[in-house]
Amino acid sequence: MTMSGAGWGASLFGGGCFSLVFGLICHAVITLRRNDK
Repeated sequence: MTMSGAGWGASLFGGGCFSLVFGLICHAVITLRRNDK
């Protein structure tokens, strides 16, 4: 793997998107559980 600018950008973008989606899913699950109780 090359340490190029494009590679770093794609890695950071992918990691950021994954973190954002994971956070949204966790938030949705917690909200649904609160509403169920």
